[in-house]
Amino acid sequence: MSSDAQQNLTAPTERKDLVTSARTDLVAFEEFMLSVLDEWGLPTNNIVVSAGDRHVLLKNTPGILGELDAKQLATSPYVSKMILAGAAGLFDAALSYLWDETITQLRDRVADFDVAYFFDLAEADPARQR
Repeated sequence: MSSDAQQNLTAPTERKDLVTSARTDLVAFEEFMLSVLDEWGLPTNNIVVSAGDRHVLLKNTPGILGELDAKQLATSPYVSKMILAGAAGLFDAALSYLWDETITQLRDRVADFDVAYFFDLAEADPARQR
């Protein structure tokens, strides 16, 4: 991760100008994409969440990401996808990406432990473990 990106995570208040200007861009992007969907004859009502909600997402995300170390951030592609989907107004898709990241992390943790350890936790009676 670049030092600029790390600074963005550790000092979110210094980046308010970026998030504030993003709101205008979010609205412009939404209007453009909805007009494209409409032109193609697709539904446009209740497709994306409001720009205000997306702005809140972008404003709060750096503080949350600050809880993760650089290695965790660098190996979390679904977090990136979640943020992009949320910024585009697709919160349902963002939740799917968050779920994908959760499952990926759980798989990694399971792989790091011995299967017998999980059997021991799941069932106290050794006779019923297998």
